[in-house]
Amino acid sequence: MITSALLIVVISLLAYVFYWARDVNQTWKRRGVKHKKPVMFFGNLLENLFAKQEQKHISILYADICNEFPDEPVIGFYNFTNPWLLVKDAEYIEKILIKDFVHFTDHGFAINEEKNPLDAQLFNMVGKRWRAFRYKLSPIFTSGKLKSMYEAMSDVGVDLDNVLQKSYKKELDFKELMTHFAVDVVGSSVFGIEVKSLQNPNNKFCSLATDLFTFGFFDTIKFIIMFVFPKLSIKLGVSFNNQNAVNYYSKVLKETFKYREENKIERNDFVQLLLTLKEKKKIDIQNWDPSDDYLKDGEAPAELESYEITEDVLMAQAYAFLVNGIDALALSQVYALYELSLKPDIQEKAQNEIREQIKLNNGITFTALKNMTYLEKIVKETLRLHPAGGQLFRICNKDYVFPNGTVIKEGEFVVIPMCAVHLNPNYHPEPDVFKPERFDMPMKPGSYLTFGDGPRVCIEIDTIHQEVMRKKPKKSKGKSAEVNGKRETYEIVTDKIFQDTTELPKVSKSQNPSSSTKQSPTAKISKRKQKAMCKMKNKAQEMLKNIDFYNQIISDTNYQSDAMGVVTNAVQKKVYADL
Repeated sequence: MITSALLIVVISLLAYVFYWARDVNQTWKRRGVKHKKPVMFFGNLLENLFAKQEQKHISILYADICNEFPDEPVIGFYNFTNPWLLVKDAEYIEKILIKDFVHFTDHGFAINEEKNPLDAQLFNMVGKRWRAFRYKLSPIFTSGKLKSMYEAMSDVGVDLDNVLQKSYKKELDFKELMTHFAVDVVGSSVFGIEVKSLQNPNNKFCSLATDLFTFGFFDTIKFIIMFVFPKLSIKLGVSFNNQNAVNYYSKVLKETFKYREENKIERNDFVQLLLTLKEKKKIDIQNWDPSDDYLKDGEAPAELESYEITEDVLMAQAYAFLVNGIDALALSQVYALYELSLKPDIQEKAQNEIREQIKLNNGITFTALKNMTYLEKIVKETLRLHPAGGQLFRICNKDYVFPNGTVIKEGEFVVIPMCAVHLNPNYHPEPDVFKPERFDMPMKPGSYLTFGDGPRVCIEIDTIHQEVMRKKPKKSKGKSAEVNGKRETYEIVTDKIFQDTTELPKVSKSQNPSSSTKQSPTAKISKRKQKAMCKMKNKAQEMLKNIDFYNQIISDTNYQSDAMGVVTNAVQKKVYADL
C-alpha cells in the first residue's frame, strides 16, 4: 500500500516536471519570437555540451544562432530551462543600455554576500547601491588620474623591453608574456605593488593570476547552477572566485592598506581612493536625486539612504579590478600583436605615428600616447574583433515591450551577443577584416560594445586603452608572433622578487615616504597656473550653477582644484540623469 502510494507520488512529480519543462520550451513560440527548437531540459545547449570535437565558446554559439535568423532583431534562446532573449539589433541594444535603462538596470548575477563577501563587486551590485559606489569609484579613472599613473606603467614597459632584448631570436609565448606585463602594470600603477613578474614569471602573485582564467568542468557546473537555479546558487553560496586566489590576494591587499596607513603614504591611485572611502565608513545618497531617475520603481521616496563601507566591500572592489583587469589587458595585447603581425602595412603606419609623436614630445610621454590616434584605432579594432567579454547580460526589472511587439517580463534575462553585433556587415562592412580606419567615423550607437554602454559602461575603459597602447612591437626581426604553439622556456634572475605576502609590498618610486606628506593640491603649481585653474573652476561653476547636484559633487570630490575633473564628473552625472 505504502509502496503504491510512493510510486504514485513519484510518477506525479515526474509528470509535473515534464509538463513544466515542456511548457517552458513553448515560451518563445507563444510570444511569436523566432528561435531554434530546444531540447527538453537542455534547451539550446545539448549539441555544444556533448560536442565530439572542442566545444564552442558560448559567444560563438550565440553568434551562430543569430546567423540562422539574419533579419530578426531579437531571437529566443533556451539556457537549459531558462528562456533568454538574444538582442542583436543596434537600436534595440541602445534602448536596453541607455534609453530604457530603467527596465534593465542590473546584470542579474546571483550572489551570497554573507558567504562570499568578495563577490560584492561593483559589477554585481544592484540599484542605488551600485550607483552610489560607482560614483565614488569613478574619480580614479579620469584622464588626470591616469596621467599620474603613467610613470609606473612606463617603468613596466622598460622591463618588458629588457625581456624582449634578452629573448632575441627566441620563440616566446606572448600570452604568457603579456599576462606578466599586465600583472606588473596593474600591480604597480594601480596598487603600488612591485610584483616584478616579468623578471620572475614563477612568483606566486603571477602564477595565481594565470590560474584564475582556466575554465574547467567544475566552473561549468557553477555556471549552470548560477543561471539555471539562482535561488539554490545563493543558498549554497556558489561563487566564481577561486578561494585560493581570494585568500592570497586578500592578504596582499590588506598588507598594502596597512603599509600605506602606517607610513602615511598617499598617492593618486586606486588604493588611496579605497582608503579614503574607508575613513568615511558609509556612503550617503539623496533618494530620488536627479541622477537616480532611471532607478525609480514606484516605491515611496526616502530623504536619505546610507550604504555601509566595510573592509570586505573595499576588498571586493580591489580584487575585482586586479583579476579582471589582468585578463582583459593580456588578451587584448596578445590579439593586437597577432593582428599586427599579419598586417605589415598597418604595423608600419603605427610605427611611423609612434616615431612622429616621440620626436614631437621628446619621448613616449602621456601626451604623446594620447596623440597616437591611429594606434588607438588599432586598439579599438582589436577589441571589436576580439572582445574580452563575449556577451552583455541584463535582467529585466520591469515588464518591457520592444518596438516589434516582443515582450520581456520581469525577472527574465536579455543577452546582447557581442560577437554577433561586431561581425554584422550592416554595422561593420567587411567585418572579418582587421581595418582600423573604420573608426575614422563614429560608430552607430549600439554597434560597438566592447566596454558596454550607458550608465553600466565599464569603469576601467580608459585604463585598458592606455595600457594596451603603452606597448607596441618593433619590427619582429624573425621573432615568432603566434598566439599558441610550442615555446622555449627562459629564465631571468632577480633579487627583487615579490614572493610571499609575509614580506611587506615594496613601495614604488612615486610612493617615497619622504615625498608623500600631505600637501595642498596646488602646492607645487605656479601662481599663473593657479590663477588659470581658479578662473577655469569659476567658469565651470557658472556653467553648472543650475545643476542641482553640483554642491554634492564639490563636497564629495577629493580633488577640488582639478577643474576639469569637476566638470567631467558633473557632466557625466547630468547625462545619466537625463537618460
